[in-house]
Amino acid sequence: MGNRGNKLSVRLTLFIPIFFGIVLSILLSTLYHIRISRITMQEQLEQNLRLEVNTLVSMFERERSLKLDRVKTNLAVAHAVFHSMPLTELSEEKQMEVTHQITRNTHSVRLKEWKWGSVILHESHALVDSLKNMFGGTVTVFQKSDSGYVRVSTNVPDEKGHRATGTYIPNDSPVIRAIEQGETYYGRAYVVNDWYITAYEPLYLDGEIKGILYVGDQEKDLTRLREIIYRLRIGETGYPFVFDREGTLVMHPEQEGEKWEHFTHVKSMLESGKRSLVFRPEGSAKSLMLAWEYFEPFELYVAAGIIPQAEFSGLIRKTIISSGLVGLIIVFLFSVFVYYFTTEKVRDFFREMEARDRKLSSARTALKETESRFSFLFNSTTDDIFVTDMEGKFVEVNRSACENLGYEKEELLKMSMEEIKTDRFREQVKKNREKIMREGQLTYESEHVACDGKIFPVEMKSRLIDMGGSRYILSAARNVSERKELERRILSAVIQAEEKERERFSRDVHDGLGPLLSTIKLYVNELGNPSIGREDRENYVKYTSELVDEAISNTRDISNNLVPRIIHDYGLVTALEAFCKKVNLTQQIEVRLETKNMFEPLEKNIQLILFRVISELINNTIRHSGADGADIFLEKKDNVVKLVYRDNGQGFDADNLMDESRAGMGLKNIVSRVKSINGTCRIRSEPGKGSTFDIEISL
Repeated sequence: MGNRGNKLSVRLTLFIPIFFGIVLSILLSTLYHIRISRITMQEQLEQNLRLEVNTLVSMFERERSLKLDRVKTNLAVAHAVFHSMPLTELSEEKQMEVTHQITRNTHSVRLKEWKWGSVILHESHALVDSLKNMFGGTVTVFQKSDSGYVRVSTNVPDEKGHRATGTYIPNDSPVIRAIEQGETYYGRAYVVNDWYITAYEPLYLDGEIKGILYVGDQEKDLTRLREIIYRLRIGETGYPFVFDREGTLVMHPEQEGEKWEHFTHVKSMLESGKRSLVFRPEGSAKSLMLAWEYFEPFELYVAAGIIPQAEFSGLIRKTIISSGLVGLIIVFLFSVFVYYFTTEKVRDFFREMEARDRKLSSARTALKETESRFSFLFNSTTDDIFVTDMEGKFVEVNRSACENLGYEKEELLKMSMEEIKTDRFREQVKKNREKIMREGQLTYESEHVACDGKIFPVEMKSRLIDMGGSRYILSAARNVSERKELERRILSAVIQAEEKERERFSRDVHDGLGPLLSTIKLYVNELGNPSIGREDRENYVKYTSELVDEAISNTRDISNNLVPRIIHDYGLVTALEAFCKKVNLTQQIEVRLETKNMFEPLEKNIQLILFRVISELINNTIRHSGADGADIFLEKKDNVVKLVYRDNGQGFDADNLMDESRAGMGLKNIVSRVKSINGTCRIRSEPGKGSTFDIEISL
C-alpha cells in the first residue's frame, strides 16, 4: 500500500507543475497572439486602404494624361485638315457682338471675313463639326481682335447649350501670351464655362499671327471611373468613395450627391495634411478607419473606409477556439505520459542511454576518418552542392555553395531551397521536387539569390538518393551567367536589326500615307455637300484622284512587316489598347487588357518585343485554340515587368509541345524574344483547360 502511495506521489509531483505550466503558457500565448494579430492586421488594413486610394488616384491621373495625349493627336489631325485648303482674308468686314468669356462683358467689334477654301468661316460650322465627327471633343477657329481672340466658328457650348460663337479669350490669358510668342499651348484651360484639356495653335496670315486653331476635351468626365469604383470592395466591410472640398459625395455606392456625414469630423485632418485616420463616429459602437488623397487637378478627395472590428472578429474567435483545443490535447497527452512512466522508468532510460553512448563512441572514432576523406572531396568541387530532405530543407552544403551565396554553412543549414530562389522561381521548387521524386532525376534552369541580393542564373542537376534508409535530393548547381549573357546579346542584336528595318518602313507609312488618306476623306466629305458649285466639285474629284494615285504608289513601296508607330508616339499600353480594339471588332474573340503601374516608359526595344509577343499570343489563340476570350495582365513592379496571358481555349500538352522536335515557330519565337531581353517564359496548359503564359522581364 505504501509503495503504491509513493508511485502516486511521484506521478502527482510530475503532473501538477506540468499541468499548471501548460495552462498558463497557453493562456499567455493566446492573449499575446491576439494582441499582435490585432496590431498587425490593423497596420495591414491601413496599408491596403492607402494602396487602394493611391491606385484610384493613379487612375484619375491616367485619365487626365490620356486626354492630353488625345488632344495632341487631334490637333495634328485638325492642323492637316485645316491647312489642306487655302485661308484668305476678304476685304468685307463683319460687325460682331463679342462677350468676355470670364466677366461676360460685351462690346462690338468689326472683323474682316475669313474664307477657307470656298467656305466663309463666319457663316459656317461645317469645318469644326466635321473634325468633331472625325475624332470627338470640341474644335474652334479664333480670329484676332483688339480685345482678344474671338470664336468665329466653334462647337464649344455655352451655359445654355448653344454654340459659344462671339465669346473671346482676353489678351491677358496665359493661352494668348503663349500664342503671341508663336508657341503652341498644351494643357489645362478655362473654356467658356468649364475646365478643358486643350491645345491651341497659332494661325498665320501674311506672316502675322491673326488667329488660333483649337481642339479640346472636358477635363472632368467621371462616368467610366465611377463604374470602376462602384465595383471595388475592400475586405468584408470596406469600399472606396469620392467627395469634393465641401464634403459632397461625388461617387458613393449608396449616398451619391448627399453631404458626407463624417465630413465635419475629418475636415481638420484634411487641412492638416494627414492621409489616414481611425475614429469612432458619434453614437456608434464600432470604429471607422479611413484613408484619403487629394487629387488637385479635379479638386476631389479620393477615399476608402473600413470597419476594423468587423474584420478582426473572425480572427479572434478562431484563435481562442484553436488555442483551447490545443491546450486540451496537450494536457491529455501529458497526463497519460505521467501516469504510465514513473521515475524508475526514467532512470532505466538514462542508464540505457549511457550504455549506448559508450558503444557509439567507438563507432564515431571509426567514422571520423571516413568523414574527413568525404568532406575533402565534397568541398573541392567548383559546383555548388546541396543535399535537401523531402521538405526542401538543407541537410548538407559544400564550401562552393557557401562562398557563392555569401552565407556561413551554419546559416545555410537553417534555410531551405526556396529561400535562395528568386520570386519567379520559388513556386517552381515544389513542382521540381515532385518531379524528381517521380522520375528519379531532373535537369533544369533556375536563379539563386546571394546574401547581398545578387542574382545569378544556374543550371541544376538533381537526383534522388537514399541515405540511412531515408530519401534525400542531391543537387549540383552551376553558374551560367556568362553563357546567358552571350545568348541574350546574340538574340538582342538580331531582334534590334529586325526592328530597325521595320521602324524605317513604319515611318514611311506614318509620314507619307497617313496625311494623304486624311485629306482624301475630307475631299470625299466635301463632295457630299450639295451647296458646292460644279467647278469646285470637279476640282475636288480631280484632287481626290491625284491623292489616291499617290497613296497607291506609296503603298506599293512599303513593306508589310511594319513597326507599330503608335508605340513610338504613345507607348506600349496605348498600342496594345488599339490592337485589342481592332481584334475585338472582328467579333471572333473578346480580348481584355489590364495594366498596372505602367506609367513610366520602358526601353523601346522592350516595348517592341512585348508588343510582338502579345500579338503572336493573340494570333495563336485565334488560329489554334478555339477560344472566345483572352485576358492580358501587364504590371511593372520594382525592376520587373510581369506579363500574364490567359485564354479559355482547348489547351494543349505544354511539356510535349515545347519539345524541340514538336514546337512550332510561333512558340519558339515567343520564348527566344523573351530571353533576348533578360526574361523568362513559363507555359501552363492542359487539354480542355485553356492556356496561361507567365512572362517576367528583369529591367
